[in-house]
Amino acid sequence: MSKRSYYTTPLLVITTLISLGTFVRIQHFIQEQAYADSVYLNRSFEQYALAIHVFDRIQKAQQPSGEHISTPEQVRAIYISSWVAGTPSLRNDLIRFIKNSEINSVVIDIKDSTGVISFDIDNNLIDSLGTDSTRISDIEELLSELHHAGVYIIGRLTAFQDPLLSQKKPEWSFTRVDNGQTWKDRKGLAFINT
Repeated sequence: MSKRSYYTTPLLVITTLISLGTFVRIQHFIQEQAYADSVYLNRSFEQYALAIHVFDRIQKAQQPSGEHISTPEQVRAIYISSWVAGTPSLRNDLIRFIKNSEINSVVIDIKDSTGVISFDIDNNLIDSLGTDSTRISDIEELLSELHHAGVYIIGRLTAFQDPLLSQKKPEWSFTRVDNGQTWKDRKGLAFINT
């Protein structure tokens, strides 16, 4: 056996084994990732369906007269909470203020950080969870009024901080590794893990 084959054969075997081990680990990782992705998609399907339903309802409500407000070149917006948007006397004052100012947009809560949806939604899943409200009882009228005033509407929808949904569907929440309970931040708020 020559010196060259004495060293190259073991190195070739070691290199092959390392490559094979790396390949197996990569394949295992890919399979785990595919499984995790399928679990994630299955768990979040209902939430995606809910989001689509909410956006469909908002889109229909935004276009009662068939008009669409294009995004302004420079957005100058104010935030309107769902409580203010649902109180006609307060929101009418804001609309008058908007008409007499350089403000051209509003940000309105669709779902706030408490997890409550600001208006009633006709959806079986949402009805079973009880996460909608009547804070803005006349959402279609509000959106129409803002559009007629030439105001661009931006919907604010909190996605992950959702203590209400975490309470109703703990399996959708981040969980603690040590005890399996719903994880909460230092303020006691839970977050959705989908």
